[in-house]
Amino acid sequence: MTRRITWTLLVLTSVLLVLAVVPLAVSLTARERVAYRDSQRAATRVVAAAAEEHLSDNKPPTVMRQELEAAARAGDCAAVYDTSGRVVASTSCTAAQGEEAAELVKDVLAGHEPEPPENEGRLVAAEPAGEVHRPAGAVVLARSAGPLDTRIAAIWGWSAAIGIAGLAASALLSVRLARWVSRPLSTLDVSARRLGEGVLDERADVGAGPPEVRRLAATFNTMAARTEALVHGHRAVIADVSHQLRTPLTALRLRLDVLAAGAEGVTAAELGAAQEEIARLSRLVDGLLAVAR
Repeated sequence: MTRRITWTLLVLTSVLLVLAVVPLAVSLTARERVAYRDSQRAATRVVAAAAEEHLSDNKPPTVMRQELEAAARAGDCAAVYDTSGRVVASTSCTAAQGEEAAELVKDVLAGHEPEPPENEGRLVAAEPAGEVHRPAGAVVLARSAGPLDTRIAAIWGWSAAIGIAGLAASALLSVRLARWVSRPLSTLDVSARRLGEGVLDERADVGAGPPEVRRLAATFNTMAARTEALVHGHRAVIADVSHQLRTPLTALRLRLDVLAAGAEGVTAAELGAAQEEIARLSRLVDGLLAVAR
């Protein structure tokens, strides 16, 4: 019984944890990806705003280069392209350049919103410098996906830890609950077996287990007490009756012995037969006494 209760609660808890923790982890993972993408696009737009002042307003590239340096210090790779797709300025790393970046720049300059790819552990974003439909150029910013992967791993790690902790707590509680229910029942079973074997003073413990089991133990004790009283009463009655019968039988036997000593003929024979009947009654009374004992 303990094993069945424990396994049932463990299976139920496992199902509930899977239904609750896994969707939560998936939701948090998707939220982290969106937040990371939004942060990257915001950084790209900052560089694009500075690049627009240089490309469309012919201002000095000082602010643009400062933003590129800030992006480099943050660990990003960025490159500014003009309307012909030529690199105007970039950070020291070349992750924001190449065929992949050229395709993104082509889509941005055509007025389309490109689908940012994720290759070799990098996230690449492209934004127009200026108006979307008439951009003065484009900015490509590549960012490492390592921090995002670390956050996602942490989310799933914490989710797994929560699931394992919940499963361990459920196992502990289920074992305690199963023992709390089954132990009084086992004790009651032992008491019932001993009562059936003739131990009439056997009683069950009524102070352990759930209320239903305690009521069952109390009912068992009431039944055992009534059984004990009934058996002892029957024994007392049989013993008393047997003793009450032995006294007149003994007196009757003595009188018949006295009469048989002076009797002759038919009278002696009748007295002998009466003595045999008295002896038979005495044996029956002795048997009743033995049953009472």
